[in-house]
Amino acid sequence: MKSYLRGYICLNMFVLLSASLFLVSCNKDERSITGPSSSTNSTYFTMKVNGVAMSFDTTAGCYDDYGNFTIITTAPYAWTHPEIDLTIPGMTTGTFTQANGGTVAYIDTSNYSYGNAQTCTITITQYGDEGGYIVGTFSATDTCGGKTAKITEGRFSVIRLNYIP
Repeated sequence: MKSYLRGYICLNMFVLLSASLFLVSCNKDERSITGPSSSTNSTYFTMKVNGVAMSFDTTAGCYDDYGNFTIITTAPYAWTHPEIDLTIPGMTTGTFTQANGGTVAYIDTSNYSYGNAQTCTITITQYGDEGGYIVGTFSATDTCGGKTAKITEGRFSVIRLNYIP
């Protein structure tokens, strides 16, 4: 029950933050999205799956203090597909693979879930405070049921949400 409540709180924070960002985004913004090497703070999430470029408009990062992990997702408000979730232990910068707690889970447009990738690398180059940005890169390969998803050129900059139960 406690875990469910924390998830509910995190989801509510996602919704409130997205509503706030929507209202702010109605103003003219001269910032550009140039990728994780940029000093401009902005949100983006891009990748290629089997060579096909994808980008996502709705993204978020959330630290779960109960499980001591950070999740970065492209579907924080609804079950939309395709979807990708990146998970790292704790709340820090560094490079994460399956060996040290990094996971990548991908669901394609036909709702086919590849589960956690057999190989993945997630590099976090910036981990901001609550309301700041989590920035990094990722790649992964997963084969499940005869289907393969090769994820390359993954880049993200998402707003970090944190909650205290």
